[in-house]
Amino acid sequence: MTRPLSLFLCAAALASADPWTDHFTFEKIAIPPGIDPQVGGIDSMPNGNLAVCFHRGEVLIYAPRTQSWTRFAEGLHEPLGILAVSDDIFYVMQRPELTRLTDTDMDGSADLYETIFDSFGMTGNYHEFAFGPAR
Repeated sequence: MTRPLSLFLCAAALASADPWTDHFTFEKIAIPPGIDPQVGGIDSMPNGNLAVCFHRGEVLIYAPRTQSWTRFAEGLHEPLGILAVSDDIFYVMQRPELTRLTDTDMDGSADLYETIFDSFGMTGNYHEFAFGPAR
């Protein structure tokens, strides 16, 4: 008795569910040459651009209107998360620390890298990762 009821409920749920294509669209965005396409984090910025951090240590800004990339920061250690506080301040979770990146002179690239927290401890094991930050 419970198996037919379970099958009926699953079928009813599937039949009434909206397809995901009604809610989302996918776009292919070309990554700039020389950038390893291992994305560690993405966040939308207040101005509509996307902040993207890459595994090799870059933070790039993608402008959908012009379909162009600009480098905001580089030299980070395996960033696996980014939070856009504003169009010129980002928190990035690197493997050993949480870092605030700030563009103080408003030229489009970070010129201030501040350690916010680095007391996680790090053993050097290749399976040791830090993720975040979250809104």
